[in-house]
Amino acid sequence: MKKLILAIFMPCALVTVMAQEEEPRELAQARASYQSQVKFAKQSYLQKLESMRKMPSMTKSQVDAIQAEIDSVRGQAAVPVADVPDSAPEKPGVKTADIKAGKLTEFPKDITSADWDRLHGRVIRVNAAEESYYGKDPVSVKDGDFFYAVPHPTDRWNLSKKVSCNWEGVPNDRPGCSGIRIGRLTMSISKVEGKQQGNWHSMEVKTLIEGPVKVGFSSGSSYEQLPKIYYKGEIRVKLVPAE
Repeated sequence: MKKLILAIFMPCALVTVMAQEEEPRELAQARASYQSQVKFAKQSYLQKLESMRKMPSMTKSQVDAIQAEIDSVRGQAAVPVADVPDSAPEKPGVKTADIKAGKLTEFPKDITSADWDRLHGRVIRVNAAEESYYGKDPVSVKDGDFFYAVPHPTDRWNLSKKVSCNWEGVPNDRPGCSGIRIGRLTMSISKVEGKQQGNWHSMEVKTLIEGPVKVGFSSGSSYEQLPKIYYKGEIRVKLVPAE
């Protein structure tokens, strides 16, 4: 009986393993992009609700209704991410090889300043105080071109006289906002079709950029305890060709 059961289930297990190994990188990246957009939409909606709740013109019953909506949105389950890789699995030695070749096959992790300097690509200086979430001068990426946006690993901007951070930002201590990092570098992309430009969508910085699009960067969300009027400094981002 054991042999019969193994004979039935072993092929299924092999097919499952092969399917996981053969999943295209593009599928994983598309899935990660979808998750990023859902997360950004939820965060934006919560920020709008919080602003509405604090408006002086709101009555107590209206404030209660808005608070109920906030609690409902915060209680919604997040998009599952445990089985979704943000990018292709890391390969030994790929980082050094990619830097020498001039093109990246994945977003480089844990690079040094020297590694960043050796990467080839256009440098964009992102001002921390820029109000627009897609930056002052969005960059056009042509159809058929692929890039990774690689932030400088040690550049920092100041969020206040006491708080500074690199491109990954600092934790948010507000209730319900633990997943939102203040001052985190934000990448926004707008799809371009002919002469038409689509809406802007926030993406994870490590997402592969595929033309035709416009791409811009900013210092992300700010909150009452760290208002953006005090933000200073620049972080350099390099658009590195990818394949």
